[in-house]
Amino acid sequence: MAVLSLLVSVYYNVIVSWVLVFIVSIFMGQSRQWALCGNAWNDQNCLSSLGNKECAESLNDLEAFWFNGTCHNSSAFKELQQFMVNNQSATTQFFENWILQKSDRIENLDGINWPVFGALIFVWILTALALSKGVKLIGKLAYFTATIPYIIIAILFVRSVTLPGAKQGLDFYLLKIDISKIYDIQPWQKAATQVCYSLAIGFGGLLSLASYNPRSHNCFRDALIITVADGFMSVFGGTAVFSILGFMAEQQKKDITQVVQSGTGLAFIAYPEAMNQIPYVPWLWAFLFFFMLFILGGFKGGGLFFLQDPENQDAPATQSASLALCVLVFLELILVCYVYGIRNYIKDLHSMFGYPTTLFGKIFGKTGWYFIIIWSIVAPICILILLGYMIHELIETPLKYGSYEFPGPSMISAWILSLLPLLALPVVLIANCIHFRAIKKPLKELAIVREDWALSAHDPKSSTSSSDLEDPQTSPTTTSNVYKIRPIEISPSTLSDAWHSSTVTARPGKSH
Repeated sequence: MAVLSLLVSVYYNVIVSWVLVFIVSIFMGQSRQWALCGNAWNDQNCLSSLGNKECAESLNDLEAFWFNGTCHNSSAFKELQQFMVNNQSATTQFFENWILQKSDRIENLDGINWPVFGALIFVWILTALALSKGVKLIGKLAYFTATIPYIIIAILFVRSVTLPGAKQGLDFYLLKIDISKIYDIQPWQKAATQVCYSLAIGFGGLLSLASYNPRSHNCFRDALIITVADGFMSVFGGTAVFSILGFMAEQQKKDITQVVQSGTGLAFIAYPEAMNQIPYVPWLWAFLFFFMLFILGGFKGGGLFFLQDPENQDAPATQSASLALCVLVFLELILVCYVYGIRNYIKDLHSMFGYPTTLFGKIFGKTGWYFIIIWSIVAPICILILLGYMIHELIETPLKYGSYEFPGPSMISAWILSLLPLLALPVVLIANCIHFRAIKKPLKELAIVREDWALSAHDPKSSTSSSDLEDPQTSPTTTSNVYKIRPIEISPSTLSDAWHSSTVTARPGKSH
C-alpha cells in the first residue's frame, strides 16, 4: 500500500504541477491567451472560438472565422476547408505545446520543461512540509481543504446554471442515460477503480490516520459521511462542469457531444476554453476552477474527479495500476475475513460500537448481517470478476495514448512500475522471515496477534488506540503474550455463527 501510494503521489503531483502553471499564468494576465491563436506555441492549424467571435464582430459576418493568423469571411470557408483537416483548438495547443511541450515520440527528449519542473519542485516541497509536520497539521489543513472545494463548486454551480445553453449540458449529464451500459462490465470496472481512488481504498492512508483514533471512535459514522460527501461532490461538481460545457456548445453552435472531452482534455482544454467565453471577469472563474483542482490534487489526491479519463483507462499501464489496486483490496478482504476471521472482526466491532438492539441494526447496522455478507462473499467475488476482466484487457489491448502506440521497451517499463506495489509483498515477507530468523523467533509468530491487542480489542471499556500498544519486536513479552488467529472458512455454519455474534446482546465471553 505504501508503494502504491508513493507511485500515485508521483503522477498526481505532476498533474498538480500543470494546475499550478495555469494558476501562475492567470496571475500573469495570460489567461486570455489560452484561447487565442498567434502565440509562440501556436501553428497554422490553430483554431480559436474566441478568435472566431472577434472576427465575426470585426467583419460584421456571423460566419467569419480565424485561420492561419488572419480573419476570413464566410465565403472563404470552402476554399480553405481542404487545409483545415488537422486543426487543433487554441487551448489544445496551449496545453500540449506550451504546458506539456509534448514530443512526437517517447524516445525524443527535448530537454527540461522548466515551467513544469519548477512547479513540480514547489509541489513536492509542499508535500514534504505537510508530511514533516505530521498528522496534527494534516488534521488542521483538513478544515480548509475539505470545505473550500465545496464553496468553490457552489459558486461555479450558481454561475454555470445561469448561462445560456446550460440546460443542454444538464440534459446530457443527467437525463441522457445509456441503460445498455449497465450490462457492460467495463463501466463497472472503471467505476470500482474510481471509487477506490476517490475514497483512498487500498492505499493505506485511511488505516494510518485511523490508528490515531481511540478504539471507541465511531469510524462507521465517518465512513458513511465520507462516502456520501464524495458521491455528492462528484455529482454536484459534474453538474457545474456540464452546465458550462452546454454553454460552450451553445456559443460554438455545436452539439454538446462535440465539445465534451474526458480526463485531462476536460480539465485542461475544454474547461479553460469555456472559461474564456463566459461574460464578466472570465479569469476569475478560471482561477476558482484551477484553485479548486490544486486543493483537491495537492491535499486530497483522489478528489480529482475531473481527471478520470475513460479513454486513457483502456491503456495497459493504467489497467495495470488498477490491477495492482484491486489485488491489494482483495488481499485486504481475505486477510480480515479469512485469516483474522470474520468472527474475531465482529467481536472487535462490538467492543467499539456495542451490540445492536433493533432488528434494523441487526441487519443493516455496524455489525449487521448485510455487512458480513458484503465483506466475506459479495466483495471478494466481484473483485475476482473484475480482476479477470482486467487481465483479459491487459493481454488483448496494446499500450497506446490516443493514436500513438508505445514501443516495446516503454511497455516493459510501464509494467515494472505498475506491478511494483505487488512486488513489495514478497519482498517484505522475505525480509520479515530473515529478521525473525536473526532474532531466533519462530516464523509462526508472523501470523499471530498479540494477546494484549486481543484483550484490549475485545474489552468494551478499552479506549486504547492501536498506536498505544508496544512494538511487538521490542516488547519483552512478545514471545509469550500472543493471540493465535484461527483462520475460518466461509460456510453456512460460519455465517450463522457470525450472525449470532452480531445479534447477541450479552457481554462477549473469552475471545477465540
